[in-house]
Amino acid sequence: MLNQKSILEVSLKLSLSNESILVLSIDDTIERLLGYTVQDYLTGQVSLKEQFHLDDLEIAEILFSTEDLSEGVFNIRLRQANGRVRCIKMLYNKEIATDTVVLDVTLQDSKSLQRTMADSSEMVNFAAIMENTDDYIYFKDRNHVFTGASQSLVSLCDPAEHWTDLLGQTDYDVFPEELADIYYNLEKQVFAGISIAHEIQETLSKDGIRGWVDNRKYPVNDKDGTLIGLYGIARDVTQSIQQKIELTNSHTMLRKLTENIPGTVYQYKLDADGHASFPYASSGIKDIYEAEPKDLVEDAQPAFNVLHPDDLEMIVSTIQDSARSMKDWNLKYRVDLPKKGVRWLQGFSKPEKLEDGSTIWHGYIHDITDAKKKDDLILVQSRNAAMGEMISMIAHQWRQPISTISMLSNSILADIDLDSLNVIELKEIANKINTSTQELSKTIDDFRDFFKPDKIKQRTKINTVIQSALSVIGKSLESNNITLKMKKPKEDKEINIYPRELMQVFINIINNAKDILVEKKTIDASIVIRCEQSNDESAIITVSDNGGGIHEDIIDKIFDPYFSTKNEKNGTGLGLYMSKMIIEKHLLGKLSVYNKDDGACFKIELPYDIQSNHE
Repeated sequence: MLNQKSILEVSLKLSLSNESILVLSIDDTIERLLGYTVQDYLTGQVSLKEQFHLDDLEIAEILFSTEDLSEGVFNIRLRQANGRVRCIKMLYNKEIATDTVVLDVTLQDSKSLQRTMADSSEMVNFAAIMENTDDYIYFKDRNHVFTGASQSLVSLCDPAEHWTDLLGQTDYDVFPEELADIYYNLEKQVFAGISIAHEIQETLSKDGIRGWVDNRKYPVNDKDGTLIGLYGIARDVTQSIQQKIELTNSHTMLRKLTENIPGTVYQYKLDADGHASFPYASSGIKDIYEAEPKDLVEDAQPAFNVLHPDDLEMIVSTIQDSARSMKDWNLKYRVDLPKKGVRWLQGFSKPEKLEDGSTIWHGYIHDITDAKKKDDLILVQSRNAAMGEMISMIAHQWRQPISTISMLSNSILADIDLDSLNVIELKEIANKINTSTQELSKTIDDFRDFFKPDKIKQRTKINTVIQSALSVIGKSLESNNITLKMKKPKEDKEINIYPRELMQVFINIINNAKDILVEKKTIDASIVIRCEQSNDESAIITVSDNGGGIHEDIIDKIFDPYFSTKNEKNGTGLGLYMSKMIIEKHLLGKLSVYNKDDGACFKIELPYDIQSNHE
C-alpha cells in the first residue's frame, strides 16, 4: 500500500472569465503526470479543458464555469501527450477576484493514491479463489484502481502475466481504450449510487479474438456505510451471443429468401372454434390478396374478402377436408382483387395438428394467371409443388432444434434466477444450442440451394446429390418409420450434370415411394437406393420400395402429365412427368420403372458427360 509521500500530484491556478481561461501557475510535476511542460500551459499551446475525456466533458463545464462557484472532488480522465488516457482524482475550489474567478485545481494520479480498498495479494484464501475461478472477478477502489483480480482476467489484459500484475493499474493501462471507456462508464454508475450496474460488453483477448461477457458491478462500503470501491463478476457469454447472432442471421436469410420468391410463403392457422389467421406471410401476400401481412396476423378475413364468390364454398370445403384428413391442401382458385380484378391462384400446403386442437398449414401460394396462358405451365406447377413440399419439410426439421433451443434457454434462465449457473454446464448447453442452430442454418441452405436455378453443368458425384436430397427429405422418412438403405458404388465417379435438377428427381421419386408406403401402412417399410456403374460411359441408379408395386394397367401412364394415383387434393400429377423430362431432355439419360417382387423400382441411367445445353 502506497503512502501519501509517493502521491504524484499537480497544483494549478487559473483565471476564468467569459472570454478566456488563463493559467496563472502550475507545478512542474505536470510533465511527469501528463507529459506536457509548464510552458505549454502558460503559453496556451495546451489547454487543460481540451484534455478532458469526451465522456467527462460535463465535469469540465462545471469546472470552468464562471457562474458555478462550487468546490468539490471528481474522478476524471485526461489525455496525455502520448495519446493515452490517465485516470485522475481532481480537487478544486473557486474564489471571486476583481473581475474574474480564480480556480485552484489539484490533479492527483489515481494509481499513486492510497488505496481506499486494501490490496488482496497477501490474503491467502482470496488468492486461492483468484487463482482457480473461471469467472472474471475483480476489485477496484474508489479511484478505479485494481486491488484484486482473478487469474482468468489476465487472458484479456495486456501487459499482464499474473493477476497480481493488475494491482495498482486502471483499465486504461491494460485494455484497449475503446473497451476501457465501456468498462469505466459502467463503474461510474456504481459510484453514482446504483446498487448493481449490469451490461453485456465486448472483450478482446491477447490473441485479438473478440468475445462478450455478462458484466455485473456492485458497490463496496466500509463498516460506516461509506462507498470505498466496487467488485465485479464478468462471465463469458461469447457462445450464447454468437448463437443469437447466428440464429438472427438465419432468420434474416430466410426472410430475404422468402421475400424474393414470387407469390407468398405463409402459415395459415385454423383454430378449433373456426377462427382463422395467417401467423406468418411473406410480403408477396400483398400481390396475392392485396392485403398487408400485419393485417392478417390476427384475422384472415381480409384474404377471404377477396376470394371469388363462385370459388368461396370450394375453398372453405377443401380447407376443412384437409384439417380432418391431415392431407395436403392443393388447389387452384380465383380471387377478385380491387385493383387487379380476377386472378387465378394456386396454393400448396401441408397441415399440422397442434396440441390446442388447432391446425396450421405451412405452404406457398402463387399467381398462375399468366402461367395458365403459357406452354411452360407444367414446369411452373411442378416447381412450386416441390416448393410446398420443401416448406413442409423445413417446418418439420425446424421443430426439434427450435424446441431444444427453447428448453436450453429456459434452463439457463432458471439457473440464473436460482444463482446456480455453472460455467461447465453453461458451456455444455451452449454447445447444444450451437448444434441446434447449425441444424436450422443447414435447412435454410438446403432450401436456398434447391431453388437456385442450374445455369451451367457441374462435375459432381451422384452420391453427393443423393445426400443433398436426403438432407431435405430424410427427416420425413424417419418420422414415418421408413428405413432407408444406401448401396454405394465401389468407385463414385464424377458426372457432368445439373445437380439441383437431379436432386429434384430424387426427391420426387423418394417422396412418391414414401407416400405409397404410408398409404398402404407397409410393415417394415423401406426404400433402397443403389448406385452402380454399367460401363465407362454411364451410371445407373435405382430407387426401390416394398410398397407392393404399381398396377400393370397404369404403369405405362405414370409419366404422363397430370396423371396421379393420389386424389386430386394431394397430387398434381406432375412430379414424375417433370422427373422424366429432366432426366431424358436435360440430362440426356433414361428414366424407367418396373415392378419387382415386393414393390416398384425406378431406374435412372445417366451418361457421365452431358454435352447439351440446358433447355
